[in-house]
Amino acid sequence: LGRSAEQQSNQPPNRPEAEVGFQFSDYMDSLLACDKNKAVRILLSILASGRPGEELYTNFMERALKEVGRMWERGDLPIWKEHFISEITLESMALIKERNQVPVRDKKTLLALIPGEETHSIGLRMINDRLETQGFQIIFLGSNIPTENILQYAQQ
Repeated sequence: LGRSAEQQSNQPPNRPEAEVGFQFSDYMDSLLACDKNKAVRILLSILASGRPGEELYTNFMERALKEVGRMWERGDLPIWKEHFISEITLESMALIKERNQVPVRDKKTLLALIPGEETHSIGLRMINDRLETQGFQIIFLGSNIPTENILQYAQQ
């Protein structure tokens, strides 16, 4: 009795709510429950607290994707759920990228594409996003690009 709500919740005073309470396990649980809104809310809340987007990529999204891959390999996760979690990750990346826009500072343009028949692009997209926040211009072509088309781009 007589304790403030802040004391009752064990939160230090003057600490923004966005910094408090969200751990990797909360994010992972929201993904496994296919609760896209909660997963995005967790990431954006952490971003709003001032933590860098790169930290979200490494400590939350990348880590979660590795765990999801392990679960899928063991047969503990159906393919539809793995795909849905990948889509949640891509949508979250787009939101984080939008909030971390920086002007292109380097005149160098980097061409990014997925080789051969490979279709998994999230890892390369994460690298692209990190480079863009450092001011590089990235041209992402995706996957299954014929070699002659890549050469056409390079000759521009």
